[in-house]
Amino acid sequence: MELHARKRLEITVEKRRLQTVVEVLDADGEVTGYTVLRTLGGRGHTGDRMPQPYSDVLDTVVVVAIVKAEVAERLVEALAPLIEEIVGIVAISDVQVMRAGHF
Repeated sequence: MELHARKRLEITVEKRRLQTVVEVLDADGEVTGYTVLRTLGGRGHTGDRMPQPYSDVLDTVVVVAIVKAEVAERLVEALAPLIEEIVGIVAISDVQVMRAGHF
């Protein structure tokens, strides 16, 4: 079985910023897909972040995309201004995929 090197891009933002992140991903012609995951809470340098019972607008989501290295670089550059001004995290890791044509 042949595996192919790719990058896993994880973008954690407040749910109200999700549409902006999705627009950046959709604008790049080589992003073939992504997954949006709801978070159950967490802790960061500003303290605990838990879902609120009265509104989900400040809850966080994680957008996961598997892309080629050069695409990851472009996306990080495109997302940098947004992440500078909002609550957000961008993480990139190396992954291996079985179906290179899908990513």
